[in-house]
Amino acid sequence: MLKLRGGFSVIEALIAVAILSIALVGLVTTIGKFSSSTVDRTVLNCLVDAASTALYKCQAGIDANPNTTCGSSTVSVTGVSGYCAPATGACTTVTAVATASPQGKTVSLTTQICNFN
Repeated sequence: MLKLRGGFSVIEALIAVAILSIALVGLVTTIGKFSSSTVDRTVLNCLVDAASTALYKCQAGIDANPNTTCGSSTVSVTGVSGYCAPATGACTTVTAVATASPQGKTVSLTTQICNFN
């Protein structure tokens, strides 16, 4: 008569460990991809905020420090090109370029500033 043994054999245990390790590698890879894309989105949000703030300040006639820090990134607005105070009844195109130093990402925003006084 056959006796049933309790527990797993060594082969069954090795197969279970192999399946778990493959699943864990997939999970760790997915988490890494999500975290890097989150960092990229955060840096791009900082760049858009810095460039749009520079354009608003240009429109208001405020000259401010263009360098800001966002997390571990230093964001600098390299320059606002265009004339911020157009003549009465005229419009001008103004562009602000923001760059994040460690990541090397750049965002450029352009707007029209008009003077109807």
